[in-house]
Amino acid sequence: MKIYPTVADFNAAEGATAKAQMIFNGAPESDWGYRLRGAGAPGGRHGWLVTFLNADPHIDPFSVGGPRSTGWLLAYEIVNNSKTGRVGLIRRDWNGPVDAAERTKAQSQPSWNTDNRNDDGGEYDVDQLDRELPGEMIV
Repeated sequence: MKIYPTVADFNAAEGATAKAQMIFNGAPESDWGYRLRGAGAPGGRHGWLVTFLNADPHIDPFSVGGPRSTGWLLAYEIVNNSKTGRVGLIRRDWNGPVDAAERTKAQSQPSWNTDNRNDDGGEYDVDQLDRELPGEMIV
């Protein structure tokens, strides 16, 4: 995972725009977990929110048989329920079907524990997640 100090730095480096968003059951993002530990964060009140960001809000990332938008799998650093501004880039060229399949796979592991979401240790380890996902690891 490559960590950018600000969203603006991520946007500039990756060519993202303010219009980039995810349409997932009417919600603006496709969140995986809210308080993952790793990459310097202990989890819980200081952890990582993992989410899929769609690059083109005009193209459905879940499209079947038509054009499909890709985007990024990101981790936003969270401290005391607020984003700090730091953004971790986990994967590029991420799309809806891959996101849904990999999210389901990760969350079905016994070590993924949503009961620990707000406790030290968080619900999972973002570094472990990064190693387990398909595609090129970004450093």
